[in-house]
Amino acid sequence: MTALPEINARRSNLKPLWKIALFCLVGVAALGATLSCSDAPRKQTITIYTSLYENVISEISPILEMEFPDLNVRWYQSGSEEVLSKLNAEIAAGSVKADIIMTSDPFWYEELKNAGHLMAYESPTAAQIPDALRDPDHFYVTVRVPVMVMVANSDSLPEGERPAGFSALTDAKWAGRVTMGNPLKSGTNFTTVAGVSKKYGWEYYETLRKNDAVSAGGNSSVISRVSTGEADVGIVLLENILKTKSDNPAAPLEIIYPADGAVIVPSPIAITSATANPDAARRVYDFMLSDAGQEAIVHANMYSPIDRIAPPRGARPWKEIREGALLEWSPEYLRATIERREEIKDEFSRIMFE
Repeated sequence: MTALPEINARRSNLKPLWKIALFCLVGVAALGATLSCSDAPRKQTITIYTSLYENVISEISPILEMEFPDLNVRWYQSGSEEVLSKLNAEIAAGSVKADIIMTSDPFWYEELKNAGHLMAYESPTAAQIPDALRDPDHFYVTVRVPVMVMVANSDSLPEGERPAGFSALTDAKWAGRVTMGNPLKSGTNFTTVAGVSKKYGWEYYETLRKNDAVSAGGNSSVISRVSTGEADVGIVLLENILKTKSDNPAAPLEIIYPADGAVIVPSPIAITSATANPDAARRVYDFMLSDAGQEAIVHANMYSPIDRIAPPRGARPWKEIREGALLEWSPEYLRATIERREEIKDEFSRIMFE
């Protein structure tokens, strides 16, 4: 039998060991907590430069947050020309902040590609986009298609008195009654001027100038002028009409699908070659071309470039718009317009503003 003094001696020796063990456990727990905080994955930031309207961004942002909880998606929003100027200035300074660009100026993407400012990426979700609407070298692809149509003030213009299409606006009866956006400020309006001038020649705009057509601001300004009765007819994006009618069903606006064809404006998505987070950028790129991403685009009143995706509510089917377009979109037309880009702007300015 072990003597009591010996037992007490053993207990005395165990006491400091117990304290040491407890200290070690507390220390390990604290160290684990420190490691779990410092080692927690930080959100990567993806910055998107875009000409999407703010209300569209407000619809897409929550979807991206749910889809990518590990990403912090930031937006810079402005008109296409302002986005172009900002990114070009950053390129010149060697400090590009954009990871992804989504604007409505399809010609600019080709220029960026040729200058080496885009990253090639063959997205698996891009295969469903028609060949004419994607870059064959995989530097960009159409993610949405705004279309330029016409709008009439229904209070001042009964249905039977409205112009049938773009060509009808050269009639003297429309003098002082027509408005459009400024192609020097808006990518969609530049694409429209490029297409209409190719179709009808510069005589078209010379006649509009004689008829005192107003070219100012962007598409929202056109909607405002027609809604208030300042103009009877406007050349404007379909999405602006649909959005205004959705917000205010009583607005005196009626869509005119031009008999000579709407102007389609392929609006691409691309990843900049300067991105610091290429993997995350690819994920966002893929999502925007997925069914979920395309449905968000359509919900924001723009067409998906994919035939099987339903059109915006209240709009004609995309296939009908595409097949009846004023001009067929093609890589050849894109390149030819790029070569004439500044010439087109200068000629329009001379005719309409001097």
